[in-house]
Amino acid sequence: PNTGEQAQRSTATKAQTPQAQATRTRATQSPQARVTRRKRTAVITGTSVENFTASIIRVVAILVLALGFVGSAFAINNNADGVVASLPYFWNGVNPLAAGASLIIQAYLSIVQLHMRRRRLSIVYLTHLGADAWLNYQGFGWIVVPFLVPGLMGLGLDPVGATRAAYFMMIGIALGIALMPEQVLIDD
Repeated sequence: PNTGEQAQRSTATKAQTPQAQATRTRATQSPQARVTRRKRTAVITGTSVENFTASIIRVVAILVLALGFVGSAFAINNNADGVVASLPYFWNGVNPLAAGASLIIQAYLSIVQLHMRRRRLSIVYLTHLGADAWLNYQGFGWIVVPFLVPGLMGLGLDPVGATRAAYFMMIGIALGIALMPEQVLIDD
């Protein structure tokens, strides 16, 4: 049917320079073939970097989840002086019964949060998230707030304002510890 048009296209293709044909061929190749072809000197592939990054993010999320368990243990233990006195072996200052109870409570909170993750505005999810964040706030507040206040005062805040700002920052940190593992480790 359109033999005249096809003949014009084939003539135009033959008239192209070898460089233009090579460029056209590269444009129609898959991205993997182009990378393999262009960067023979590359040591690491993009896929390897993406896999490594995803692995690091997963490990960090698991560590943050473990940090939530530690925060719960500190909150239920309610013995900051004993923990500080036994540093760097902080576990010596933690009551074993409180640590066991906190592990059970934190595991329950985490399981409910993971189960209810698709219904984030439900009362069940929000109460368990709030309890998780509260335990982290109580468990780490006595460590983080005194650490943040001098830095905030160095930025020009008065002591009262710096303390208030540090407590508000601690709320964000506690919510981050409660939310981050669920957001990263579960793929919906």
